[in-house]
Amino acid sequence: IGLDKGPIFNQVTQKETLHLSDGDILLFYTDGLTEARNEQGVEFNEEGLKQLLTTNSFSSLNNLKNVIFDTVLDFVEETPLHDDMTFVLLQKIRVREGNDELTTTNSKTFRKDNMQEDNE
Repeated sequence: IGLDKGPIFNQVTQKETLHLSDGDILLFYTDGLTEARNEQGVEFNEEGLKQLLTTNSFSSLNNLKNVIFDTVLDFVEETPLHDDMTFVLLQKIRVREGNDELTTTNSKTFRKDNMQEDNE
């Protein structure tokens, strides 16, 4: 998310191929998700996100989306977000024999002040 073409992009990125099985989920996120801080200045961090994903089971992408938002917002409590918290969830599903698709769920964008929620 937020990558742009240019010299740095060309130096630090590489093309990879992923083979997904039915039901596999991809999570793309901005640093605002893992760098969300609580009142003591402690970041939620990548380890917190990994732990969240490995210790919960999710019945749907919508459920996973809600758990991520709820967990991070509970972690920061009343501390205003200093950056946007953006992520995209994609899940591979088979809709017809031989045809694969990726599906996603509605997203919610929280403003930096934690006060307003925009549905997209």
